[in-house]
Amino acid sequence: DDKGISHYVICYDLHKSRTKGASIGDMPNTVQTDSTDINIDNLENDKTYFFYVIAVDTDGNVSSNWSEAGVGFTKSSIN
Repeated sequence: DDKGISHYVICYDLHKSRTKGASIGDMPNTVQTDSTDINIDNLENDKTYFFYVIAVDTDGNVSSNWSEAGVGFTKSSIN
């Protein structure tokens, strides 16, 4: 349709999630943002996280698929 993006839902976890057919409520650790730039606080140091994103339009319709997994490794400090 011709509706714009209202916001994004980001899911993150220490384990790879099964996203096929998963609703937002099925996913662990979700945060909502209307920005394409976000900081997620309180992650455990020295761990690998899997991140997924899905878009929601201004009518509340959710994208048909979650993004492919983005992977990030947290560090307690940067030298």
